[in-house]
Amino acid sequence: MRLMREDQSSMQSIAAGLKRRLPDSREMLTLFGFIIFMVASWSLYTFFFNLTSYLNHFNIFEILSVLSYLLGFALLESTSVTAALVLVSLVLPPGWFRDGFAYKGAATVLVSAIASIRLQHSVSIGNIPSLRSFAVGVLLVFMICLALIVLFQNVDRLRAIFLAVLAQFEIFVYIYVPLGVIGLAVVLARNIF
Repeated sequence: MRLMREDQSSMQSIAAGLKRRLPDSREMLTLFGFIIFMVASWSLYTFFFNLTSYLNHFNIFEILSVLSYLLGFALLESTSVTAALVLVSLVLPPGWFRDGFAYKGAATVLVSAIASIRLQHSVSIGNIPSLRSFAVGVLLVFMICLALIVLFQNVDRLRAIFLAVLAQFEIFVYIYVPLGVIGLAVVLARNIF
């Protein structure tokens, strides 16, 4: 009985320690709203860009299936990116990433997204970068992220403006998450039945 209480007590202390290392839930929601806006909006952009082609080759149910796949996987991708950033904040010391999680994560995601779009564009035109130039690009992205984080950390007015803009993206959680859940339900139903 005593051993059971000690195990329960140690589990509670581990859970309390883990909870202390997590970023604020409001900041996680703000960052998730920003990420889901970027991912789902990019998915919808590509969907509408290809819609005329879809109309020529697919019926309406197949087109809605493509949309469901896009929205469902946009939800999964947004959730996994947010979870990865939360994991980074758990691993790093609190002052490095947990404190100011929303603006630090958003700066990281924004710079990484721009770099990914540029890389995707250069690969699509046949310009595959060498390993060395890719490594330099990754280092450059890291340095730009670090510079933005330091800038936001040291300039209160700029950080306040950036956080105010980020707060506006929270509304997209309430729009894109239900659409993503519906998309995942359609994907599961199509693959099961």
